[in-house]
Amino acid sequence: ITTISTNALRIDDGQLTIVGLLLMFECGMRAGELSSLKFSDIHNTVLKDGTIKHYISIQRTEIKVRDENGKWAKIVSDYPKSDAGLRDIIIPDKAVNTVKAIRRLNPFGTYMFEEKGERIKEQAFNRKLHKICKALDINYRSTHKVRRAYSVALYDNCVSDTVITVSLTQLS
Repeated sequence: ITTISTNALRIDDGQLTIVGLLLMFECGMRAGELSSLKFSDIHNTVLKDGTIKHYISIQRTEIKVRDENGKWAKIVSDYPKSDAGLRDIIIPDKAVNTVKAIRRLNPFGTYMFEEKGERIKEQAFNRKLHKICKALDINYRSTHKVRRAYSVALYDNCVSDTVITVSLTQLS
């Protein structure tokens, strides 16, 4: 799924949800975390050898709550689903270009994924992935399956179990 879907998710498409899905494939975060990202969550550090490493600090997620009228509303929680969700995700070098593309597509947004001043909700990423799977004539795979494919890719590339666990937390 990773190879097929990454090839189908071209940055030049100009759609922020597609670029968001690409970042999800590259970094393995949850859709609710993705929809809640801010540009201030992107950091870098210089290692002793001069190498620059980029990372995303996961600090919030989208949740569903009842509003004052008793209707369900999707809001951003300033905390992830659990304390284990507070983590830093290393951004692979190729994903740095994806983050730059997101900034070009949304240069003034508070959240990384906004259209017309409104935050793109978690469900929009799921719907877009469904449309892509349909266009590729493959069975639908949820954004959670993207996380699973990401963990398999890490394992296949001999990444340590500790790093995989810290990167994904609570993968089920």
